[in-house]
Amino acid sequence: MGNIPDQTVICKCLNLIQLSDDEFPIFNYRRKFTLVRAIKLLIDAQLNKRTDLEDICNALRADEQLQQAINLKSISASQLVRTLRALPLPVLQQLWIQVTQRLQQLYPKQGIPGIGKLSIVDSTILTLPKVAGKWAYCSKKSNGVKIHTKLVVCDPSTVYPENIVCSTRGVGDKEVALDLVIDEDAIHVLDRGYINYRHYKQWLDHNLSFVARIQKSSKTAIICEREVDETTPVSRDADVIVSYKDEEGHVIEVQLRLVEYTDDKNRQYRVLTNVWDKSADQICEIYRC
Repeated sequence: MGNIPDQTVICKCLNLIQLSDDEFPIFNYRRKFTLVRAIKLLIDAQLNKRTDLEDICNALRADEQLQQAINLKSISASQLVRTLRALPLPVLQQLWIQVTQRLQQLYPKQGIPGIGKLSIVDSTILTLPKVAGKWAYCSKKSNGVKIHTKLVVCDPSTVYPENIVCSTRGVGDKEVALDLVIDEDAIHVLDRGYINYRHYKQWLDHNLSFVARIQKSSKTAIICEREVDETTPVSRDADVIVSYKDEEGHVIEVQLRLVEYTDDKNRQYRVLTNVWDKSADQICEIYRC
């Protein structure tokens, strides 16, 4: 953020949130820690990677700039807990929708120069306590939820989550991939958790661009190879056939592009893509994003 302190920028952004406590009289009744104040404090905690409730409260007491942005000088951990339990989730969802819609208006078709708009599909797991998390049972030793996210890369400095699918921990990544790979104007980037040739065929047929990492052991039949630039990390650029069996047992073949490269730590990568109008080095750059 240049010479401007990060916290100054965060506080300026908090002032741009278009929410008024007048809209939530029932929630705010006899509360000093109102809904808008709670949302702003939690956003600040998230951006500053504070996960402990005491740390959040101490940071507020120590930062006059944050106090002014939130219009609150102090809060206790117990008050924060009570407010967290009562937060109306639909309000948070609507705020997120407003922010993403505004970003979509500002960046309709922009992207990384020479590459375009990217959509990174990935997931993260939130582990839940043994008793309180029984509703999200996965196994005898684990309860949790999985958040499947599509991150939009508008330009090198602008990234935001455009779509989120929540599931229990046991749901595989590939099971929700079709709900996230939907943008005709973007190249979707997927890791090895999303290997599914049936999906690749569907995306190919519907002109949905993707770059997907595959295993070292994944079988491909080479049709033709292109010369690679020895000054780049690329070791192979080829058109290949991958295959799978449909519900009736028929073998379905899919023609895609295979790019193999090595990173600066000498780790080897293999990616399949239906993007042919980019150089092999650009395909590597897309996955590295």
